Order: sequence, then structure tokens, then C-alpha cells
Amino acid sequence: MTCVAAGLAQAGFGASVNIGDFETVTLDGWGTDGTFNAPSPALSQSTVGVTSGSFSLASQNPAANFWGPATGNLIGEGYASALQNASTLSYDLTLDSSALNGGSGSFNGFAQDNEIAITLYGNGGALNMFLQQSWGAAGVSDSLGQSAGWNGVDGTRHLVWDLTKFTATDPIGGGTKTLAQFVAAYPSIVDSRIGFVQQSGGASNTVGNPIFYFDNVRLEGPGIINLTTTNTLAISTVTNARGLYFITSSNDTVSASNPQYQRQNIQTVTSNAYSWMGNGSGGVGTVTYALTITNFPGSTYSNFQAHVILVPYTDGSLPTEPNPDWAESAVIYLDIENQADGSATAQFRYKVGAPAANTDSLVTVTNSSSAGGALGKWSMTLTNDDAGYISYATITAPGGDAATTNLPFAYGITYFVNPMTVYIGVQPDLTNNIGQQAIFSNFQIISNGVPLLNDSFTSIGLDSSTWALAAEDPNGVLQISPSAAFLLTWNVPDTGYRLISNGSLSNTTWQTSLLPKSLYKGRRIVVLPSSTTNQFFRLSNP
Repeated sequence: MTCVAAGLAQAGFGASVNIGDFETVTLDGWGTDGTFNAPSPALSQSTVGVTSGSFSLASQNPAANFWGPATGNLIGEGYASALQNASTLSYDLTLDSSALNGGSGSFNGFAQDNEIAITLYGNGGALNMFLQQSWGAAGVSDSLGQSAGWNGVDGTRHLVWDLTKFTATDPIGGGTKTLAQFVAAYPSIVDSRIGFVQQSGGASNTVGNPIFYFDNVRLEGPGIINLTTTNTLAISTVTNARGLYFITSSNDTVSASNPQYQRQNIQTVTSNAYSWMGNGSGGVGTVTYALTITNFPGSTYSNFQAHVILVPYTDGSLPTEPNPDWAESAVIYLDIENQADGSATAQFRYKVGAPAANTDSLVTVTNSSSAGGALGKWSMTLTNDDAGYISYATITAPGGDAATTNLPFAYGITYFVNPMTVYIGVQPDLTNNIGQQAIFSNFQIISNGVPLLNDSFTSIGLDSSTWALAAEDPNGVLQISPSAAFLLTWNVPDTGYRLISNGSLSNTTWQTSLLPKSLYKGRRIVVLPSSTTNQFFRLSNP
């Protein structure tokens, strides 16, 4: 496998991926596989209704049929990540009266493409799903205003479908899941196809089978990394927010039966006096821990959680488990969750002397939807008295709502003196939230007005001198720095391959790239800074 990416193409992180442009005679693998109704439509390249490239797909289907064309196996073609991260499906459909009449004369019946089905097969046959929705339930927009029908209006219409509406009951784990959640929860899915309705009838003057024209079929979503084709390097511009990305998955290493409680964290690796209690000699005074959230799941995914967790060292050693809020005996916990009405709340939680137990909540603040919901700067300020016996906590929402409480235990120096590690991260909390992501743009620790840590995640990769991964799925953490201009990505597995680069194709000497590599959403990713110019990249083995 040797792949070359020449130049820096304008593709886009957080954009779309084309699963049907029909520029080759293989028609991008489209056809039917027996899942959808027979007889199959006759498919061919056409120059009618072209909106991307030089060809469209002509699908000629008997009027008595319900299902028209279907994609190839999108999993086998390398689009598992795109399916997991797509929120919409869009395409251009061209209908005109002559083609609907078989290519001659005019048509006076009805024609529509107003239903879609998505199949999922895997887990040794335990998953054999057929997710079907009508336009009324999942249609977003029709550029000609015809609700995915012809209705006597000739021309090309751009159709957009909401993929989050394609849901079904999970026969393995139970509960209702979306397409994205099925793909995230079951990486052993081996086959997935999208089938399109091509229905017509009611004509009194039909002279041939109706023809529909499809083009520019795309999966779209904020987390899609373009070009997931097998064995292909892709270079794309960064168009999404910069910052520290966390995505949740069903990879629950702590308790495989409860993936909704998966923790995706990073934690500090130095004991840099992060406790407000000092070293037990009375106290530091006041320390503020502040987290800025840039992107967060919408209200459809309520109770998705971001958090800041303070954990003293256990027996003098750095705790490293991903779930310290449960496993450790003493923690301080700022728990931020979005709500179904668009607002977000934060709770101050704690526990002492209670390993393998949940934390208790003391006070709550709210940030309204109009103030940004979960977005913005959330802070937790801890203060102790001069003797170090009583501590106070104030939590503040981005919109200004604040609440103060005293910690209901004395001798805080017994539990929370330095050294201390600090975790930041996310948790789904509900199965509906598996596969969702959040982005943090800053985290601060300020002691008596002096910054001890202030990270806007500006390095090309996670700063290993400050942070370490403490995630149940390490492939769900990615840092996109403010200086990032491009993402270089490729598919896995890539065992034995190395990334090499060259400033000129006329130069026969290629150098091994030393840029840090990440794995996120099923793709290997290298972040390229804006200073990257005139570079060519290749995967080489050896």
C-alpha cells in the first residue's frame, strides 16, 4: 500500500463525504442486493441532471416497483466513520415528464422519492436492521418545495434527510438507537446500505418505464472527516472549531454492560500544587478551576456530561483509572449537563472516605438556553479558612448564576492536600448520547490570582508534559490547535506503515514525518499547522 497526497485539497473537517457521484462505469457500487424489492431498476451513467462532475445515475424502474437504487456496502467501502458521524443525507434528484414517461411524450401520473431505508447487518447476524422513514418524518428540505415528489414540477431538486430520525430498537442492548449510535455501539457491523424509493403510477399514457436521475449523494455532519476510501490519504482544511475534542463510544472498559457511563478524560501528570489545601500546613487560600466549552451536543442529547474532577494521590502515587469519581475514596467533582429545554446545569459534588461509591451533590447552578446552555466558561472556586479546617465552594455558570456551599466535613487537609491530579472530560450518561462529542477550548487553574495551568490546547498534539490520557476509548480524544490548518488522515489498520513527506516530487529522498499521530473516529489523523506548504505525503512500508 503506497498512497500519495499531492498538495492540500479543500475537502474539510466537519463537512461531507460523497457516496455517489457516478463518474465511473462501476457507478460507485450502486445497485440492489435483494434486500430491496425486485425486480431491480436498470442503472446507467447519464448526462441528464448532472450537478457534480460529468455524469449522474439514471435509474429506470417499472412503475409497479416501490424501491429504486441502493448504495453499495458502505461499511466495506470504508464509510463506517462517515455513517457514525453523519447527521444528514443530501442528494440532487432530477424529474421531468418526458423521462417519467420512459423518455417520450409527457407524463400525467405521480412520481416520488419520499422514503428511504438504511440496512445494518453484523454481530454474527444478531443485528439485521431495516431503518425506514418517510419524508414526513425525516425530510428536512426540498429545494423545489415538492416534499420529494414530482407533482408536475420538472427540474432538479436538492433533497436533505435527517439521519437522526432513522431509529430502531436494539435487539442486543435494548433501547432505541439512531443510525449513528448503532454504528458506534457495534463496530462488528459488516454491511450497511441506503435504499431509495422510486415509485410512480397513475399515468394513462405511459410508453416506457420511468427514469429518475440521482447525483451528488452526500453524508454530511459536523464530525465527518472527508475521504474515508480504503487505502487513501486525505488532506482536508480545518473548518470546525479548534480545541480539545472528546467523543463517546460503546468501548466501556470499566463495565462493558453500561457503556452510557464511559469516561473519556485527560488528567494532569504533575503535582503542581493544584489543591486549595496546600500541603497540610494551613492552606493555599483560594483556587479556581475553570473549563470553557466551545461545542456540545444539542438538547436532543440531554444529560450529556462534561466534568472537572479533583483527585488526591492515593498512597503517594498518581491515580490513573478513567473513573476516579467511583473508584477513588475522595474526590471533588464539577458535573455539567445539558437539559432537554436547551439550558445546562452544573452540580458541585464530593465524597470522602468512600471508595467504590458515588458522589453526593450539594448545590446546582443553571445556564439558560439564551445564555448559551452548556457553552461558555464554567468555574469552581474552593477556599479554606486560615486553620484549614473548613472549606467553601462556589460554582459559577457562564451566564453568571452562582451558588456557594461549605464542604460538610472538617479537616479538609486530611483528604485533599497536595499532590493532586485534575481530570477533565465527558460521559454519555444515557445510551442515547453514545457517539456524541464535545469540544473544550480552555482549562485554567488559578491559585490566589496566579495561573498554575492555563491551556488553550495550542500545541499540535496533547501536551504530554501537562496531560495524559485517562480515557476508556483512547481513540476518542483529539486536539486541533488554533494553528491547525489541515488534517492529514488515512484508514486503519496501518500496522507496519510510516508517514513520509517530501517538498518536491523531483526529490527522491523522503523523510519520516515526526508530527504526532492520533486515532479518532476510526481514522488516523495528523494535524498540519498553517506553516505547512508545498508538502507531499506518502504511506510507506517499510
